[in-house]
Amino acid sequence: MFQVAAPVVDQREVLPAGAAHPVVAEFRRLRPRMPLCERGRRGYGKSVCEARYSGGVKHETGHDIADALGLLLRRSTRARLYTRLTEGLGEAVDDLTYPVLSGLARTGPYSAADLGREIGLDRTTVTRRADRLEQAGLLQRRPDPADGRATLLALTDDGHAVIAATRQRLAAGIEDSLATWPQADARDFARLLRRFVDEGPFAVDHD
Repeated sequence: MFQVAAPVVDQREVLPAGAAHPVVAEFRRLRPRMPLCERGRRGYGKSVCEARYSGGVKHETGHDIADALGLLLRRSTRARLYTRLTEGLGEAVDDLTYPVLSGLARTGPYSAADLGREIGLDRTTVTRRADRLEQAGLLQRRPDPADGRATLLALTDDGHAVIAATRQRLAAGIEDSLATWPQADARDFARLLRRFVDEGPFAVDHD
């Protein structure tokens, strides 16, 4: 919970009857704007709340976006999404192997080490999950034309088909979640989100 240090009150200070000390009054003014801190939402500790509200509310839009992104980027959130996307697509396709498939769909043939850096896994983990996908016929290993000693991971036709199915599910799920939005709002959201990705802190060339 957000805390304000107890004010040091001069005993000679006389306040009107029923009036709060200025520090307390300021806390009460800000309190309606602190729902995440007061409710103790998971993932928002005291330091986050203090950084957001100390000295008044600053950069409110940036904090709101950061809060939303924090929820989207949590490992548990991604795991639930991957589970829904891969349901019924075969024993080898699940929330663990999906990042390997999805990563290769973005990058094309890649070494295990390079793919690991792309999707945030170590080389050993990528190799182990790639083994499962290879046995299911969704991934193949091929020599690296630039280095005969190296091996690249690449999707097979069946692997591309699985990715196409998951992307269709994802697009349909997003549209379902926006079904109650006015179409103009949904289009504006898509346009502005793309602009944020291209120009915001996640952009490749962002300093």
